[in-house]
Amino acid sequence: MAYSNANLKVNVDNIPGALKKYNQWIGWLFEKNAQGQKTKVPKHIVKGYNASIKKPQDWVAFETCLKYIKNFAGIGFVTSKNDPFVIWDLDDCRNIDTGEINEQAMKIIDKLNSYTEISPSGKGIRIIVKGTIGVFGRRNRTAKIEAYDSCQYLTITGHHLRGTPKTIKKRNKIGFKLHKEVFSKQVRNICKRKKNEAHLLHKDMEVPILFSSES
Repeated sequence: MAYSNANLKVNVDNIPGALKKYNQWIGWLFEKNAQGQKTKVPKHIVKGYNASIKKPQDWVAFETCLKYIKNFAGIGFVTSKNDPFVIWDLDDCRNIDTGEINEQAMKIIDKLNSYTEISPSGKGIRIIVKGTIGVFGRRNRTAKIEAYDSCQYLTITGHHLRGTPKTIKKRNKIGFKLHKEVFSKQVRNICKRKKNEAHLLHKDMEVPILFSSES
């Protein structure tokens, strides 16, 4: 089934209970930016103003979110240091006509083996795990892969990807290893730009692994 330009309607029942427990929900609407591009703008689900990913007062409980969901294109979850989640965002990896997912994305889905859903456009994939990732490296533009554990909101549809777990799994070791593989180039570039690797590395004891001979 083709989704054309329409959003997937949120399937509330499939959203994992572990996410619903956190008061970190917002609404979102499509709006055009200064360049005329359509973007998903986070909104306070009750008051309707632009929500900030840095202000917890702009987020609400899931139950509150449901009361006002009809006023928005969709809902989203704001990642925070107060929750255990890492959300992986894989863009433009799914064929909306056939449902086929490209090889790179399928490898990541299989490795993480946790709750996975289809993005609002039908073209992307979200994978949610419990775990940690390195301090640096969040967006690999070439591979169209992002990973966030804080300071980012991601749309949630509840359109569970068949064949993946329906609950959010702990993936500390495999999640960190995958983050190393996907984002090591970005981490190295950051250190080169700062010209002070020691200062950067002390912030996360696991980051030096990225500079080992195995990298």
